[in-house]
Amino acid sequence: MKKMQGFTLIEIMIALLIIGILAGIAIPNYSDYVLKAKRSDAHTALANMASAQEDYYANNQYVYTDVVANVGGANSQEGYYILSITMPASADSYTLTATATGSQVADTDCLVMTLTSTGVKGPVDANGDPICW
Repeated sequence: MKKMQGFTLIEIMIALLIIGILAGIAIPNYSDYVLKAKRSDAHTALANMASAQEDYYANNQYVYTDVVANVGGANSQEGYYILSITMPASADSYTLTATATGSQVADTDCLVMTLTSTGVKGPVDANGDPICW
């Protein structure tokens, strides 16, 4: 009698089913992980801008600037966020904003992250804790 070699169709289908289930779980989790990891680009950019704002404040008669170019530029280092500054007319405080762009817009929980001159981070949850930091 001849010995059979190879796999049956059922065995191959079961292996493909297992691979499909594992991929269905792993790919979305990996995508979420990548989006969360890219948030560090905004964290770094906002921290650098805040530091530059304080330098500007100390060197320019104790007023902050609303010109993004004066404190680092309009884009984060990796390019995942667009940066902006808002401030009152008195120029004695500011809010720095990082808005997601490109592939990072899929991070719907953290499309816009903020940092104020007093160190308050946003957005926040119902308890007032930052959710994107």
